[in-house]
Amino acid sequence: MKQERDSSVKMGYINPKMRRKLKLIGRTAAALGGAVIIAVSGSSVVQWFKNLFGKSEINIPRDKASVVFEIELEDGDTVSEIAEKYYTDETQDVYGSFSHYTTDIEKQNRKSINSIEAGDTVEIPVIVDKDNPYYLNVLDIKNKIKELEENNLWVDYSIKQGDRIYNLAKLASGDEREIYDLENKIFQKNHINPKDILGIGKKISIINPELGKLKQELNEAMEQLKLSLVQKNAKK
Repeated sequence: MKQERDSSVKMGYINPKMRRKLKLIGRTAAALGGAVIIAVSGSSVVQWFKNLFGKSEINIPRDKASVVFEIELEDGDTVSEIAEKYYTDETQDVYGSFSHYTTDIEKQNRKSINSIEAGDTVEIPVIVDKDNPYYLNVLDIKNKIKELEENNLWVDYSIKQGDRIYNLAKLASGDEREIYDLENKIFQKNHINPKDILGIGKKISIINPELGKLKQELNEAMEQLKLSLVQKNAKK
């Protein structure tokens, strides 16, 4: 006697590519603020996934460039309100509509804008003219950073009284988030671990402190560019 199968459940073959996509959707469900219940029907799931997590499909003219600002949301902020501040004429010309722009912000952050809350950092892409003097300043500093990282990243250093690897790593950092990563790189470069006692005068290699200075300059230049765009957009 054949076993009866519940007619409400239809079993079928899911190819490996689709299976990987469904697993990834499951892993990203938490990022959308709750569980995701999916009824597989043709290509609808794949299309939903592409809309939110696919690559940006905008075409940027040769005389324009895309700059991404990292902005931390404060109490009362919404992503849409922040996006409006940076929806400049140049950005509008490229995206065509505000809805297309906010969709691209979701792709940039791999999150629905409704799931981004106060305290989160959101990446906001903005289109600028390549001859914008603030943008040119940012580009110049980035080129200097790239040159230093390629040609003079590590320098010799003699341990002084009171030195800690954390503090030496901090000299080369642009913000608090990367200090521990730089610290670990110094440990690995010198084949030492956090418990080692480094005697005064010991020679080690550290990440060039000039890198930290350039990163600070870059942060300031990005803030200047950001402020100029917001002020320009407010005058429209």
